Amino acid sequence: MADVKNVLLVVFGIIIFLVAGYAVYMYALPSLQKHDGEGEGENSAGNALEIYEKSLLVGQGATNYGYIYDETLDEYVMRTILRKNGAVRQVTVETPISERNIYFTENDTIMCVEYEDEYACSSVKNTTAPLSKYLKVVGGQFFSKEKIDSAKETFEFLKQKDAITFEEVVETIENNEKCSEVNFVIDYSNLTLSEAMSLNVRQGDPKRYEAKLCFSEERNEVISKEFAYNYLGKDRISKWDLVSSNWKYNEEIIVPENLTAGKAITLLQAASDDQNAFIACLEKEGIEHDKCVYSMALDKKNLELCKFAGGRKDICILNLAIMAKDTEMCKLVTESGIKDDCYIELGGTMKNASICGSILNSTKVSMCEEFATTNKTTIKQSNESLEIPEKEADWQNISEYDKKKMEEILGKAEADK
Repeated sequence: MADVKNVLLVVFGIIIFLVAGYAVYMYALPSLQKHDGEGEGENSAGNALEIYEKSLLVGQGATNYGYIYDETLDEYVMRTILRKNGAVRQVTVETPISERNIYFTENDTIMCVEYEDEYACSSVKNTTAPLSKYLKVVGGQFFSKEKIDSAKETFEFLKQKDAITFEEVVETIENNEKCSEVNFVIDYSNLTLSEAMSLNVRQGDPKRYEAKLCFSEERNEVISKEFAYNYLGKDRISKWDLVSSNWKYNEEIIVPENLTAGKAITLLQAASDDQNAFIACLEKEGIEHDKCVYSMALDKKNLELCKFAGGRKDICILNLAIMAKDTEMCKLVTESGIKDDCYIELGGTMKNASICGSILNSTKVSMCEEFATTNKTTIKQSNESLEIPEKEADWQNISEYDKKKMEEILGKAEADK
């Protein structure tokens, strides 16, 4: 099997980022540290324990269900879909880079990966670490009595160590639903090294988390969860949002039969490399952030990445629309002027004057029709939006994609002289 030591750097890390923290706010049962003067009223800190106990029981005893939630780490978003029907379980993980489906049956574990234009399924039942650890974590996301019992044990330990405190409950609205917000702080600072290691808190991990969850009494479910902490000198926020739940799921889970040995692992590695590069872009700030994401989106022809390109989002979409010759993409452009330019570019590229009818600015319609009905070539909006540098040093501030396009324009202009 190929070397996959880096495959899970992001794929694995996002799911269980800061293991102890995620165990705390997603699965475990907190104990309450009361403050002097606090009562036992409906919104007191004492009520936080009761609400959190209810949140822990979500999914208890469920046999067949569908459960969808989104996780966000800073800008990075990942959607997880859990499906269980009898003895067959399926986990779908959707990211801006790829989609993975993992099927757990009584006799096998199958992983399918969709990345760029490829899709493959492989049996991973007998795989080794680190992939085997990833599969164990993914499979552990399903509701179970064992997970609840383990969480209770963990929180009993935290209670003894005074490592968790709660504030009063706040009634609020989250994701358009009424819910009870429980705010709490987890602090591992006073744990010994061995105690921290027993909770999978590693040296260098954050020691303090300011967290909250919102619980719907009407649905008897957790609506959202949030963690704020400082990691490597940077303040970060991890969020969890419930998308939907179906506790009477009865659709058959179709397990793939067309398997290719090792292919899914190869795709997972390629997707993981891209995810590492994408997250490295997200770590940048300002124009460097936008340029990095923009260039990667165009290089990978990935429309989903354009959404993260900040000030270059619309130009990013425009360029991909031209590459794909897809007028539907123009509808995703926010700024009206650039949206009109998108239709102009496609009208000229596809030599189709009917596209010009989508332009809002009437003064640009004739321009579009001219490009669409003649041999004139439009200048891409991505190049109009940037001045072609006169000094060599200025080129370092231009993305690689724009640089190539500018070189093409300069070369064509020189040839036309």
